[in-house]
Amino acid sequence: MSKTLGLGGWRIGVARFPVGETGALLRDAVTAAASELWSTLAGPMQQVAEYAYAEPPEVLARMRASARLHGAVARAVHRIALEAGAECRPPTGGFYVYPDFAPLRDRLAARGVTDAASLAGRLLEDSGIAVLAGHLLGDDPQALRFKAATSLLYGDERQQHQALRADDPARLPHITRELSRIAQGFARLKGA
Repeated sequence: MSKTLGLGGWRIGVARFPVGETGALLRDAVTAAASELWSTLAGPMQQVAEYAYAEPPEVLARMRASARLHGAVARAVHRIALEAGAECRPPTGGFYVYPDFAPLRDRLAARGVTDAASLAGRLLEDSGIAVLAGHLLGDDPQALRFKAATSLLYGDERQQHQALRADDPARLPHITRELSRIAQGFARLKGA
């Protein structure tokens, strides 16, 4: 719920297991581990979870608006990465983009960028763009990949509410400015 409904700090979730013997075995194993790892959720948050999992119209509307916002901005960052010369799978869910700058390896090496750590460092140092270097996610340290979260581009609380209501959030001035900053940062990265 912290991800789908923006209830940050409250890690509330559910698990579904397959029907049948395998599902029962999995459920029993998870339950055994969970009883030692997780504690009871505060009563008010149990009520929130019950309400949200009943899927009332206002919660479903918020989830649709959030998906539209995440999708629009993630697709825009994806397009910027491709235009910069990176390879990148299109985002299909959530608000993350995972570009691969391997096609620019020689050009980046001339600027001292030779691996995931130096790529992330250069983006932060030169453009103020914070990303999570791929090797921190278990990727090959020599790969020129990183995970970028686009959710920080939505603006302050007032701007986020505006973005949730927008037909095309990526065209809002505050988000357009952030997208332009990313495009400039990627261009600066490759020395353009």
